[in-house]
Amino acid sequence: MTRRLVTMALVLVAAAGIGVALLRTTGAAPSVRAQPPPTDVEVAALVDGDTFDVRVNDVITRVRLAYVRTPPPPRPDQPPACLAADASAGLASIIPVGTRLKLTYDKDRFGYPAAEARTQDGRLVNAEIVRAGFAQIVTADPESPIPPAFNDAVTDAAQEAAVNQRGMHSANVGCTVPGQVKTVTDAVTK
Repeated sequence: MTRRLVTMALVLVAAAGIGVALLRTTGAAPSVRAQPPPTDVEVAALVDGDTFDVRVNDVITRVRLAYVRTPPPPRPDQPPACLAADASAGLASIIPVGTRLKLTYDKDRFGYPAAEARTQDGRLVNAEIVRAGFAQIVTADPESPIPPAFNDAVTDAAQEAAVNQRGMHSANVGCTVPGQVKTVTDAVTK
């Protein structure tokens, strides 16, 4: 048993050494770190409608917007999700690359870091993507409730999107539920 443990330990040490050697020879470093960055950041790249990369001191970190979800980006061999490209474009118009943000961290429903993001002029990015009709509010579990002020802002934005029939609430967009209902209603009427 002891001999087996010593052998396993040597294998692990050798594997770690190979990893360090590869890192040193290639100069490669992870481009996205798992730890949340400081609160004052600059948008480095946009990933999809609710995810973006930020840069702080030449370190890139991936950030998800807390308490909201947009349609996922297209996957191979699957049709694109309704409004996924629009959500990505919407986020790009709200926070183009180079935008300075102030982040307040929490964890998403899976335990990963997620952020409340505010622009320099005080706009809540999470609420803006909901207001455009490209995101749904994700309700947290009872142990991690949505902060009241944040909840009010995002809920108000969702109501505004529904009343003004934006994005997922629009009957003029064929892939949305209202759009599909309109198509069926129009077909029945004819």
